[in-house]
Amino acid sequence: MGEYYWEQDPAFKAKLKKIAFQKLLFYLDKFEAQVKNNGGYFINSKLSWPDFMWAAYSKRISFILTRNMNQNHPELKKLVEKIRALPKIKAYIEKRSKIQ
Repeated sequence: MGEYYWEQDPAFKAKLKKIAFQKLLFYLDKFEAQVKNNGGYFINSKLSWPDFMWAAYSKRISFILTRNMNQNHPELKKLVEKIRALPKIKAYIEKRSKIQ
């Protein structure tokens, strides 16, 4: 992902983006199944650090690749929505500075 993000040559960057999508889709399908099989969470059917990490990283990856990584993965999308709806997380998101 980093190589794609920092690449300066537009033609090579387009090739890297295609490769990144292919690799990412492989893992997204696995993550989707993991969350689905664990009651909406990554581990032990309860909230844990991997859930928070996914909520943060999926937003960053979506920004880098200009595509919503959770769009075709409903379980991952619901997980991110659950994390972002936690009262303290929600309050932080509302108060933090807006960056793009």
